[in-house]
Amino acid sequence: MHKRLALFRALLVCSVGTLSLTGCAVGGSPKLGVDDACASLKAIAADYENGFDKFKGSGSNYRSFKLYSAKVELVKGHCEIWEWAGGELAYSCSATTPQSEVAEQRYSATKNFVQACVGNSWKQKEVEREQDGSPLGPATIFTSPSVPGLIISVQNNVPPKAHRQLQSNVLYIGSKGKHPM
Repeated sequence: MHKRLALFRALLVCSVGTLSLTGCAVGGSPKLGVDDACASLKAIAADYENGFDKFKGSGSNYRSFKLYSAKVELVKGHCEIWEWAGGELAYSCSATTPQSEVAEQRYSATKNFVQACVGNSWKQKEVEREQDGSPLGPATIFTSPSVPGLIISVQNNVPPKAHRQLQSNVLYIGSKGKHPM
């Protein structure tokens, strides 16, 4: 129950203080989509080697990838499964906000939730990302020797010099090769 509340708090940071719902993802504050977020996170990660088959909903084909709805959404209305032509996969949840404080709080709380959920058997590495010399924001990458091709990543994406400064928080569970760094 405590782990569920931690993720729930991470996702509802938008409602803290005087921030309005317009500063959160489309449709209002992100909401938890499962009863036990930690058990669901572990189940999703465990199904990685099966191509997330238990979690794939309806899909759409595109030129170089397939995009599936997620049957189980850690963040209600914000999760999907990507399958690229090369066979790499990712279960990903994301939410946006124009408020940097909200994005930073979500990042920190989600990172802490994942660490508490996966435990010490997963190695944690924090990185500062950049593209073309511009900072993209921090990411925390979790890896486990028991599942060598899989990573879990929590990101605070700060778009460089964007016209509309929407920051996004991403929870990525998937192939190392398609990790959005």
